Amino acid sequence: MSEESVIDRRLGSLTIESQVYRGACSEILRCRDPLTHRRVAVKRARVDGNNRRSNARDLWREAKIRGQLDDPHLLPLFSAHRARAGSYLVGPWLEGGSLGERFRHDSLPHSLLLAVVEALGSALDTLHGAGWVHGDLHWGNILLGPGDRPVLIDFASARPTGERWCRPQRPMRLRVMPHIVAPEVWRGEPVDGRADLYSLGVVIYRGLVGMYPFDADDLRQIPALHCEAPMPGFAATTPGIEAEMEAVVRRCLAKHPSDRFATGDDLAAAVRNALPITRSTPRRARELPSLLGGPETPPDPPGTGEPAAGTARGRTLQELASLTTQVFAVPAAMLALEDIGAAAAMARGAESPGEIAAASGAPENAVLRLLDALWKAGFVGEKDGRYFLAPPLAAAYPKTKGSQAGGAPVRKAAEFWGYLSRWARSFEPFRAMDQEDGGRYSPVVGVLGGLFAEKAEQLASALRKSADLPRAPSILDVGAGSAVWSLALAAGAPGAAVTAVDRPRVLEVARAAASEAGLEDSRFSALPGDWRKVPLPADTFDVAFLANLCHLESGPEVAHLFQRLAATLRPGGLLVLVDTIPLSRQEASLTDFLYGLRMGLRTSRGDLHLLDAYRAWLRQAGLEYLSIRRLADSSHGLSAVLARRPEEEEAGDD
Repeated sequence: MSEESVIDRRLGSLTIESQVYRGACSEILRCRDPLTHRRVAVKRARVDGNNRRSNARDLWREAKIRGQLDDPHLLPLFSAHRARAGSYLVGPWLEGGSLGERFRHDSLPHSLLLAVVEALGSALDTLHGAGWVHGDLHWGNILLGPGDRPVLIDFASARPTGERWCRPQRPMRLRVMPHIVAPEVWRGEPVDGRADLYSLGVVIYRGLVGMYPFDADDLRQIPALHCEAPMPGFAATTPGIEAEMEAVVRRCLAKHPSDRFATGDDLAAAVRNALPITRSTPRRARELPSLLGGPETPPDPPGTGEPAAGTARGRTLQELASLTTQVFAVPAAMLALEDIGAAAAMARGAESPGEIAAASGAPENAVLRLLDALWKAGFVGEKDGRYFLAPPLAAAYPKTKGSQAGGAPVRKAAEFWGYLSRWARSFEPFRAMDQEDGGRYSPVVGVLGGLFAEKAEQLASALRKSADLPRAPSILDVGAGSAVWSLALAAGAPGAAVTAVDRPRVLEVARAAASEAGLEDSRFSALPGDWRKVPLPADTFDVAFLANLCHLESGPEVAHLFQRLAATLRPGGLLVLVDTIPLSRQEASLTDFLYGLRMGLRTSRGDLHLLDAYRAWLRQAGLEYLSIRRLADSSHGLSAVLARRPEEEEAGDD
């Protein structure tokens, strides 16, 4: 795509950097969000010409689809806006470009082709399951995100399943790329998801061969080729593609929908089995050991180049043994190092295996084996035959022999996580932190505040620069804890006032933190009680914080909290939600899911909620979702979601 410079222009709160595409119905703008300091992609409907209303209608259809569906390979929607200069949608900017840009006249590497088919198969199944057909699936509408993750875009041509898309006597009125359109569309028949799978078959063909299966200098000839011409074979143009793969593509491009694959998952499985790169081991079996640091496939028996007959079960048992060893052995080794007293001895200064063994009373050979395993795992450092604990571990043990300060952190963690089986049966927490008076939580509040202080300062600085806040904002902090997030914002705004809501004993910690931050009593007030029930003043606050709280609540309770907070905000007021917020299940990290388990062991009602759920609850509360800001380098995977109470309805066109 050519870029035309667009200088000194703004679109709402966004700064327009460039126009990257302009079509008959819409334009794509690359913008920067000054609040989150990230690039976003804006799709804006064109308002010039005779198709103004249909362009807006197509845009809002796309907004509906992107806003409702959750799949990592469907382009998400951040926000949608009505404006006189053209309604527009805001979504992520993907730096990888499209397949059409990256491989304009080339075939695809087989590994990337498989990734595209698996990703789009999943995306199309999600789309078709919701009752929609994409209708314009081609290389230009497949973007590559981080790590070359394929993402399907452009839903302006989508139609409900069962519709007829064009009249046979006027086929070229269809506003899509004709090279990918299924025969039943050209014949004017009702269309379902198998038309998209035909288009995906064209994508596969072009990925293997480097050209479309049906093409002509005169575009008016292409519909007849789709409906009548046989698929050109691979032998002449692409030697080396096996007959099994050619059979898969032929089935994709069958003239009648009943002869094609029924789902994207079925098609992806067929391609996975047919492409040469997938012959050795099933995909999931290859990935799991490699994620844990083991070999991708088990070695062949000595002296042979081929697997020996009858070894399949043996290999499965070997892989299982390797997997369980890597999952359990390292934590068990760390626990053993602590239980024999070796970890505490190292914290007190013992370094050589002999010194550590003597201080702990354990055999030196056993200590050395534990140390070497933990050195490779990253829990222990080694230099010139001397060993030392990683700093967080070293700080956890008492420095004087016989002292009980610090206890046994690994043993305590083992007891905590060892409760997981009981929790899975009963859903009863190991130690509920959400008591009515906050007595069990208050001792750790100050520690957690220290962990989040740097992130709170970063977020407060960003809000002061770009959130258009009053000079002395009135701030509400619900479930305040140490009030680290609200105090960071108030400390940089003389005259700002904070109202904290939390359990009585927790608010004692928050009040002390406010005094330490320089907020006199007149600028800090407390509302003790249950944040679900305590009365809150209406139309009072410029900013409301809800930090590290929603994971303690069920979905309906979070929705109720949003409604309560929306009523406390003045028009234009800002809601700041801070929590561990995966964008989707597929994009959530292992740390996110382990955090969800940990919360299950500590609270009786909480959950790890996804971004789409938060956006839905914000809409229900009458709040406008603005953006999500990842708080980088956070061990908890924290993000800040910003929403606001609208000041007034924006004028615009349908």
